Amino acid sequence: MNDFDYLEWSRSTSPDQEEWKSAVEARRERMKAAAQPKQKLSIRLDSDVVDAFKQLAGDGSYQALINRALHEWLVQGSMERVLQRYASSVARGAQVAGELSGAFRAHQKVMAASPFNIAPERQGELHELRKQLGLTLEFDDQRSIRVDIEAAEIRVGMLAVQRIWGHCVGLWRIAEALKSVPMGAPLPLEDAGVKAGLAALEWGMGLSDDSSALPIPVAETDEFEVFLVALGWILLHEVAHVRLEHQPIASTTDSIKEEQEADRWATEWVLSDWRDYSDEQRVFTKRSIGVVIAHTYIAHIEQFAASFGPRTHPPAFERLMNLAQPWLDDRDGAGEHAEPALYYAIAATVLLLERTHSDWPRTQQFDSAVDCLITLSQHVPR
Repeated sequence: MNDFDYLEWSRSTSPDQEEWKSAVEARRERMKAAAQPKQKLSIRLDSDVVDAFKQLAGDGSYQALINRALHEWLVQGSMERVLQRYASSVARGAQVAGELSGAFRAHQKVMAASPFNIAPERQGELHELRKQLGLTLEFDDQRSIRVDIEAAEIRVGMLAVQRIWGHCVGLWRIAEALKSVPMGAPLPLEDAGVKAGLAALEWGMGLSDDSSALPIPVAETDEFEVFLVALGWILLHEVAHVRLEHQPIASTTDSIKEEQEADRWATEWVLSDWRDYSDEQRVFTKRSIGVVIAHTYIAHIEQFAASFGPRTHPPAFERLMNLAQPWLDDRDGAGEHAEPALYYAIAATVLLLERTHSDWPRTQQFDSAVDCLITLSQHVPR
């Protein structure tokens, strides 16, 4: 083997100046990074962000790549703009939250009347029932709607009312988008309406503090009318607990049974005699959509509560399917009017499947909304 004279080779072979400068710069960056102490943090990132950085990093460290990307943002001054936009968003959210609170306080009278106006054909009957039971209704600043069965008192939390509004706006916009795509086609996540709907739903589910995606409720608009139906059904559900003389403290089995009875009572009140008021399809459509939204709101509450203790209410999706089953069976001829509401049930089911990371047929084509809902229901975790 001949001896290799490295010194002679290095003198006679000039390095590529651009490669040399690049290598020197890279080494300086590594030394600079090594000199800076790292601070261990625990942060939550969206899964699509993590997946993108993992793909970019390949066999390298995606966490180091995220750190480097943040450094570049700071160097370019872009992070400051991001933080400014975030601060502006928070300020806007606080402003909207104040406007929402004020708007709903202005609507307290019509909200209190929602159980009566949801089914005008039964107003007199409900007035008599209220007097018979001694029912009272009060608004407060809590985040829940609850009933004191012994005192026959329903208390309505204003934050709960706003969360229901978030569900109404979110599902309304997502369902409208679903109507424009073939059955079984992927949800158009890049659609502006879907994005706005998901943002409203996130706030409605308590997953976001940013209420800027929510419009201020305006009386007599379609969204507000459907919201009143949803709120009215929830209040009738609480009335049912008093009317059916349910026990304030019941076993888990009895509690689930009583919740199912209250569901049926409220749903029959709203939907059973709708033709006595009008034969127009839009009457049933508005009522059924509102009831689906109410079920979705309750479903999200129960999904959250179930992780903190024993289940005292029926499984969330079971309640939704119990509601939809008469439409699927076309009982009383209601099925022909139920398709708009089924889109809302489908939207709620898709969201539940996604939130539980379930395996479901995202690309399957369906013949109808009924076929779609039945198929999706088979993939919901029980």
